[in-house]
Amino acid sequence: MLTSMRRFILLAALLVACKEDKGPSCAVVVDHMLDVTKQAMPGHDPGALGDRKAMIAQCEKRNMPAKMRKCLMAATSLAGFGECQEKAKPAPTRPLPSTEPTGSAAAPTPTESGSPAAPAGSGS
Repeated sequence: MLTSMRRFILLAALLVACKEDKGPSCAVVVDHMLDVTKQAMPGHDPGALGDRKAMIAQCEKRNMPAKMRKCLMAATSLAGFGECQEKAKPAPTRPLPSTEPTGSAAAPTPTESGSPAAPAGSGS
């Protein structure tokens, strides 16, 4: 019984691995990005658009997720590539600091003569 359970788990793991969509390869993504860039910048030297081998190596080194590679493949403009980058940015884990003043007391405002206003209160 234990052996059949191990076989079942192994089979299940293999099925999941086979169905996992790995997305396009880095080489395919880089070729697409270079094609879109050439179309966006006609008349430029194709060699000046980037080193294909280095771009592929960088993609593989970064271990770019399949979702990102799919997004880049779907992009048809340079702006589309930028949108993929924006989607990939992680959401802030905490609120960003506010630029508004803190505290309940407002800052003193100058009077018409240019000197700060006197504090209000009873003085005792």
